[in-house]
Amino acid sequence: MIQSSRRFSWSAFSLACLLVSASAEVTPVTLGTGRGEGNPNDYPSSYVVPEGKVLIVESVQYQNIGGSRGIPDELVVQISEVFDNSTARHLVYIDLGENRAYQQHKFDPPLRLKAGSYLGSNRIEGFYIWRGLLVDPSELFAQLDIELEKPAVEGGQMVAKAKVSSPRPARVEIESSENMEEFVAESSAAVVRLTEPGEFEAKVATNGAEQKFIKATAKVRP
Repeated sequence: MIQSSRRFSWSAFSLACLLVSASAEVTPVTLGTGRGEGNPNDYPSSYVVPEGKVLIVESVQYQNIGGSRGIPDELVVQISEVFDNSTARHLVYIDLGENRAYQQHKFDPPLRLKAGSYLGSNRIEGFYIWRGLLVDPSELFAQLDIELEKPAVEGGQMVAKAKVSSPRPARVEIESSENMEEFVAESSAAVVRLTEPGEFEAKVATNGAEQKFIKATAKVRP
């Protein structure tokens, strides 16, 4: 809690991970897939998502070291998966657009691949670098621990850093109350992602209130 001359108050509540079991895991992963020339580390041609896991693919980069075909001007990646309404395996190609050497392409939103899906190399040489998170399925819709740090009142706004317990992409929501009894969604809230993983800046207008309490929650971003 902090106070100014008008007794503005900031109260932060650290919420439990209600939907996460004790065995749930989130593991950052970097994976390589490749074929032919330009794949000096002999990465396999595909990666299979293991049983009991979901792979969240956040970015991909293509490299070709010593191959004769060089770097493509446009990048296409290949995924193989069984659709939920079919028993057949399907190849899915994703066009990531213009490409240059060492460019990292980000998936927005990230791809979510269930167990048994394949990441593949559709080019006959070179290799792909995939970055993401390998998670338990229960983590997909988890509510996360969050803390509000360094609260202050600046120019009619309540400002604090929101720190989420997981590196997973998260959605931070702000609620407010003037009596600590009934909290409602705060319409003036502005939440901005900071450069450090899991850190955000939250701002809420005081709107002339003599006392205001703020509650922050964080959920895994779909």
